[in-house]
Amino acid sequence: MSRKKVKIGIYTAITEKASIPPISNLVEILEPISKFITLITGNAAYDFFKSVDKIKTFNNSHPINNRTIIKIYYYLRSQIRGLIRILLLRDKIDIWLFFMGGEREILPILTAKILKKPTLLILTGSIINSAKYSRDPFYLMIKILNAISCWLVDGIILYSSRLATECKLEKYQHKIYIAQRHFIDLNQFFEHNNYERRPNVIGYIGRLSEEKGILNFVDALEMIHTANSDVNFFIGGDGPLRDQIITSINRSGLNTKVTFVGWIPHCDLPKYLNKLKILIIPSFTEGLPNILLEAMACGTPVLITPVGAVPEIVKDGLNGFILDDNSKENIANNVIRVLNHQEINKITQNAKNIVKNEFNQTIATLDYTRIIHTLINSRKKTDDFEN
Repeated sequence: MSRKKVKIGIYTAITEKASIPPISNLVEILEPISKFITLITGNAAYDFFKSVDKIKTFNNSHPINNRTIIKIYYYLRSQIRGLIRILLLRDKIDIWLFFMGGEREILPILTAKILKKPTLLILTGSIINSAKYSRDPFYLMIKILNAISCWLVDGIILYSSRLATECKLEKYQHKIYIAQRHFIDLNQFFEHNNYERRPNVIGYIGRLSEEKGILNFVDALEMIHTANSDVNFFIGGDGPLRDQIITSINRSGLNTKVTFVGWIPHCDLPKYLNKLKILIIPSFTEGLPNILLEAMACGTPVLITPVGAVPEIVKDGLNGFILDDNSKENIANNVIRVLNHQEINKITQNAKNIVKNEFNQTIATLDYTRIIHTLINSRKKTDDFEN
């Protein structure tokens, strides 16, 4: 940590509430190596960070509107506002990190490049797969923007080398860096309700959208209930599928067996995770979901699809459970498998040990220190050569 501290800029697309914990983690990771941190963001993250003293936050919010022409207008407006802000900050930032939708921010990235600032793109997963599974009408445009941004930036951070293949980034191996952005506060996330004392509650906590596989879980509820009538269900989250999910549960006749709480503040997650016998994450695509590690830290068994960086962390029957696919039949069968597993306490202990040993702030800060200084030094060498 003896290296010179740098002035770091973080740029995100407009955000939902779920983006606040990842951005907070990144800020904490960068704080030991930065003179100060500047954040350009919008919507939920701006509302949260504007009152945080340790960072300077600039607003790039806009209303959410599903009409195509209006969405395009707001996208272009935010791009222009973003590039102007980067121009105004040209003497105050040493390196720009684009995060949480940053792969769509072409004009801000290009502006930073023109100003000869090192640019780093932090990918949390495949934005292309997310657009595909959520049936985003802008899928092709997102695919093009993603390709351009990956070509433009000086470096790309992934959580796992496996994501290079999933995100189809093999041709950029020369500028891919592997680093964790995850660390778990074990003073907040820990097992305070012994697993054996928990009721048979199977839960999902996350965004209610197509790519998360939540509809498959909802479709599996009746099969799980048929196999074990003592099981109850819990769904926490918000998103575009909220009304459809509630309607589906009511039609199934299981509404008395399902607790639906909507959006859960991050500070309340440990309380809910400690009430679950299983957390299910049936996603079609992921990077490495925070909720996975948070559940592991709380001693809650996780049943998850092998997407993104997940297979490098979760080993079936050792520290968690893998869904070969997220069909309703497979979800139901595996829920019963986990409930009947004879060594569940050993599995949850292994999971807690992994989070404690591998996902801490010190390791993450060391990774980012190395990468940021590598890019800044490379930029200086290029400038010296050109001069």
